[in-house]
Amino acid sequence: ELAKTEGKIADALYRVHVLGSEEATYCAIVTLFNLSFIPECKVLADSKAIQLIVEVLEDETSPPNVLCTKLCVSALCNFSKLLVFHEQLTNLTLKPLVHIISSPSLHISVKQDAVQTCYNLATLYPPARISLIQHDAVSALWKLMKISGVGGGSAGNKTTSEQQNNNNTGGADVGDNGSTDGSSDEEYLLILIGRVLKELCEDVSDILILRKLLSDGAMSIILKLSKIEIIDCKITMSFCLYFLTRGRET
Repeated sequence: ELAKTEGKIADALYRVHVLGSEEATYCAIVTLFNLSFIPECKVLADSKAIQLIVEVLEDETSPPNVLCTKLCVSALCNFSKLLVFHEQLTNLTLKPLVHIISSPSLHISVKQDAVQTCYNLATLYPPARISLIQHDAVSALWKLMKISGVGGGSAGNKTTSEQQNNNNTGGADVGDNGSTDGSSDEEYLLILIGRVLKELCEDVSDILILRKLLSDGAMSIILKLSKIEIIDCKITMSFCLYFLTRGRET
């Protein structure tokens, strides 16, 4: 039935949102969140669905509703797995996603969903990679590692046998919205940060983009993750170094 509505349901939800009450906006976001789990949500592409989410995330007129923010980012993460949303997500959502990743106050689970969304876009939609760099994604990732303290806890102190057991699970798959089996949330986030950076480093050919990538903290992230005893991070960082050595500035 959803497929028959085309973009009308998103328009209706947007009209609910512009009523201006917190309850109305919450109902609209919950509906979009639930719809994002079903394949038929493709009909929401190029509608006001993404615009609604972005407006909620960027609203500075009132204190942010943490649950609403969580649902917005989770919905974006689900949409980012579908090709029809990639261009619209790249054009509209990178600014609020980067802001969430670098926020000092939001819960780490919200930030993880935001990083996962960036990873999905960078992996599944190559044009998003340059846009992510231009929107300060690398700087946000480095800030996330510093303000959240990720990489300094137990995730980086596993024994060799524990690491081998974890890596036998196959690692994190594109589109996963949670930690992998046998891995802590912190370890999964570190792996995710490394994989995003790898995607951003891979195709950088423009010298100005390369300079921004480096000045925003790419080498700091590589150095930090290379020291952590997570095999996936070490392998990913070796790829980052390989890709960067093809540039003229490194």
